[in-house]
Amino acid sequence: MKGKLKALGILSMILLMSACSTVTHVVERDDDVVPKWYMKCKDTGSEGWFWWSKDYYYACGGSVSGFKEAAYDKATQIAKSKIADRINGEVNKRTTIEYNDAGSEESLASTTQSQMLIVNKITDTAVRHYSQTEGYLYKRNGVYHYFVMVKVEKTIIDALVSEAKARRVQIDKDSINESAKQLN
Repeated sequence: MKGKLKALGILSMILLMSACSTVTHVVERDDDVVPKWYMKCKDTGSEGWFWWSKDYYYACGGSVSGFKEAAYDKATQIAKSKIADRINGEVNKRTTIEYNDAGSEESLASTTQSQMLIVNKITDTAVRHYSQTEGYLYKRNGVYHYFVMVKVEKTIIDALVSEAKARRVQIDKDSINESAKQLN
């Protein structure tokens, strides 16, 4: 009887210890930290050996939220948007310079004002078959901080670029512009 209780106790301890090994505790930090891999986030690279290697595109994202899942989702969406920008991003820039003179010829006051507006537009871009390669989560002052690195195979990116180009050709921009004029 005593041996059976001892065996039951040992079995209970083993089960308890194995349950604890599947749990990860979120680290509570006193200072802000950023993983080294995040600071040196690579854009492209290869993984594997010799003829078994594959080329990948990488992107990193970081986020803060009071909710653990929201921090994860936001960081992942930021990383995916960086991939989407490489697939289908368009940049426009407008610079405006204004010169103003006021007063008479004897007491002329001149001012200059300038403005530069840069718009980075990413329209309806598919980012599929990505995977997470790195992740780091910590909590500071009751807020979750999450950093993530995602990767997508180059062959998939090439297909997504072709898909984005085909979609761009199919859009009738004149029709869209005409519809927009009618709204004004």
